[in-house]
Amino acid sequence: MTIRAGASNLQLRILSAVVLVAAALALTWAGGLWYRLFAAAIAGAVLYEWLAMATPVSSSEGRAVPAILLAAVLVLLVAGYPVLAAVLALAAATVLCAAHAAWRGAGLWPAAGLAYAGLAAISLSALRGGDMAGLVATLFLFAVVWATDIFAYVAGRTFGGPKLAPSISPGKTWS
Repeated sequence: MTIRAGASNLQLRILSAVVLVAAALALTWAGGLWYRLFAAAIAGAVLYEWLAMATPVSSSEGRAVPAILLAAVLVLLVAGYPVLAAVLALAAATVLCAAHAAWRGAGLWPAAGLAYAGLAAISLSALRGGDMAGLVATLFLFAVVWATDIFAYVAGRTFGGPKLAPSISPGKTWS
């Protein structure tokens, strides 16, 4: 299947959603290492986006430190260490990141992003666990998030209104 050059925004959204939903469901069903890798990839994407919004492009050190610290925490998570170990490692990494930011005279946004991304990965991994109840809970979480996202898109397209943050998301409206 090829994508036409003039494919609409909605068509591209639907196509990418089908591919991403299939991958997310397959990895969630597989559980274990595959799901922990998926959670780690989500955390990496979250931190990347956070740092893109919170740090200047010229601040490579301000981006590298939280990324390296998150990677260290994610190694523990992917390796299957207990949740408490990952949480303690994330707390230590966040403190180190905050101390580094204070030493540089920078804000605490990178440390906050590190904590946010790390907690997302740890929480997803802990929720999924290794049993059927974790699978059902995770699928319910995904269903709620996807449904609210779809509803927000439809409401925004239907009702429109003033733009929320045109420089970040040009099509997103208050509705």
